[in-house]
Amino acid sequence: MPAPNKDMFTTRRVLRIDADKCNSCMLCIFACPADNVIAIDKGHGAYVADMSRCTFCLACLNRCPTRAIST
Repeated sequence: MPAPNKDMFTTRRVLRIDADKCNSCMLCIFACPADNVIAIDKGHGAYVADMSRCTFCLACLNRCPTRAIST
């Protein structure tokens, strides 16, 4: 998988991951059926979602125990 870059996020669908709320449990990664959530700094709440492949099923959002993911 290529490194995340700004071109991955040029879609109207947006998922925001709040690093301050994230507890780094990685449940969002395991919940995503398309492997779109990428940990870029494990342990520090730094995750990105590859929106070019996102089906917008919101599995990551619904699985997040701290509600760190929003649309």
